[in-house]
Amino acid sequence: MLKKKGTRIMYISLILLLSLTSLGFWGCRRKDKTPEDDPKVNEGKDKDSGTVTGTDGNDGPIDGGTTDKTDYSAPKEIASKEIAEYSVNFCLEGEWAPGHENVFYKFEVKPDAAGKLTATESETGVSAAADKELFDALQKVIDDYKLVSMNGEYRITAGIDPSLYGPRKLSVIYASGEKLTFTNDNDPYDEWAIKTYLVFAKWFAGKGENALLPEGYEGMVADISILFNDTRAGRSYYYGIEPERDKYGRLVATRTVDGETGQAAIFSPLIFFDSISRVVGDFELSKYEGAQADDQDALLQIRIKFEDGHEINIITSDESEIDELIMLPGDLFNEFDSLF
Repeated sequence: MLKKKGTRIMYISLILLLSLTSLGFWGCRRKDKTPEDDPKVNEGKDKDSGTVTGTDGNDGPIDGGTTDKTDYSAPKEIASKEIAEYSVNFCLEGEWAPGHENVFYKFEVKPDAAGKLTATESETGVSAAADKELFDALQKVIDDYKLVSMNGEYRITAGIDPSLYGPRKLSVIYASGEKLTFTNDNDPYDEWAIKTYLVFAKWFAGKGENALLPEGYEGMVADISILFNDTRAGRSYYYGIEPERDKYGRLVATRTVDGETGQAAIFSPLIFFDSISRVVGDFELSKYEGAQADDQDALLQIRIKFEDGHEINIITSDESEIDELIMLPGDLFNEFDSLF
């Protein structure tokens, strides 16, 4: 049986995680919480300091009440693309940095004591001299997820678990003097936060700092298909991503088992492909890098494309080789099945 490269990180379905976190079984640990991050910080303040909404008529924050100090005049368009300083904190569910599970990460890019522009992350302690590559990648996340639409927002809900949903803040200062800032309730599954984390993780890794890279991470999978004709069990399986999106613009997964086909929308592609990437990263597949001899009749065919352009292609009918690989298609099937 094919050896795995490290301890298998078991991820249960996103739906189950959401259910458990709502019951308080998991949460993100805040390492650097300050009074201004506390949703109860406005308790007792007069109404001019911010709007507090609730259901019982009280002026102060209540369970489920909202403190709203949003600057509705903040611009929703920023002309500059040249970031001068950057700061963000957020919590992601699970173990993203090895050995750091359910924590708030804080990334900053600002001048150090000597005036040198430096990128840091407080939970892992990594740091490196910042460069244009990092700023361009961060700006792409801002543009792709239209984060400027939240500029000026300050909206905190009281009475929710601060270790998981406590305040997160993004602050960006541009060379033009323009600013992008917002503070709101953390969402541990928010794709822009996941993408931001991976931008920093991969950038730091390129500087020789690997503390933020998820265990076994070889790169983000961008496309995958698995075909397995299990002749011994008399069953056939096909899982893959449709080349075209659905009418709502969503990626679609296809599953065909013993001739019966079903499709499911992928509501969170980044989360799905991260899970797939972690499964792939658990196995030593270097010998399958690049193109392999195409055999449409091969019993096992796994084709994996990564964001950086490299590919892994497993195409074989050798039963001993299939036996060595058998855990890989099984684990990949489980990730797809969680969509249905």
